[in-house]
Amino acid sequence: MTALRAPRSSSASRRVGRPTAVSLRYVISAKSATAALAFLTDARQLARLPPRVRLFGPVPAAMAKRAGRYHAQLLIESADRSALHRFS
Repeated sequence: MTALRAPRSSSASRRVGRPTAVSLRYVISAKSATAALAFLTDARQLARLPPRVRLFGPVPAAMAKRAGRYHAQLLIESADRSALHRFS
C-alpha cells in the first residue's frame, strides 16, 4: 500500500469570518478496494485524536481505480493547525 497526503485550506472560510479549516488527506493505494477501505477503517479506529481534530471517512477516492489499483482516503480536519500537526 502507498500513502500520500496533501494539505488543504479554505480561503472561502476566511472571507466570511469563520476560522480556516486545515485538512490532510491520507490516500491509500491497494490491489483491491476492500483492502484499501479496511486499512483506513483500522487506522481510524486506532487513531488517538487530539481535541478539535475530526476524521471523515474512509471513502473511495474521486478516481477510485487508477493504473489497476484502488484508492481510498481518510480526511483529517481541524481549525487549529497545531492540533493537526500534533496528530500527524
